[in-house]
Amino acid sequence: MLLSPFIQNTLIAGVITMIAITFAITGFAYLEKKPALWPLGSIAHIVYGTRALEEKYPKPSFLLVGFMLNFAAMISWAGVAESFYFWLKIQPSNVLMTLVISVLTVILAFVTDFHIVPKRLTPGFENVLNPTSLRLVFVVFAVALFLAGLLRQ
Repeated sequence: MLLSPFIQNTLIAGVITMIAITFAITGFAYLEKKPALWPLGSIAHIVYGTRALEEKYPKPSFLLVGFMLNFAAMISWAGVAESFYFWLKIQPSNVLMTLVISVLTVILAFVTDFHIVPKRLTPGFENVLNPTSLRLVFVVFAVALFLAGLLRQ
């Protein structure tokens, strides 16, 4: 095996959660009758500032940067979850603890995103989606992280 199980699990969970979050934010925007790609482009506010938040029809550069930043964030949070699994020696067969770790990681992500980091480093899509959709995005994140946790090796 070229990659350690820790790295492999982190990458797989990162990809799964990135895909889930991308579908969630674009899908909820669509359901809110907003341009579907607006939330993805809004993530680029970390690099481009408020211009990215205001672009309802984001430029390709905003979409690419938003996608890459979302992927980096999901890899990072997947690494946090994988660290908990590793330190606590949680096996994938332990469904309850996998669920607990997933939910705790997402709560940590939420608190970090909206109460710890400066406004410039928040996800950005909270400026596009309504509060209910935003909460559901984090539910999708928890479910995706949980399912990825069950797939660990």
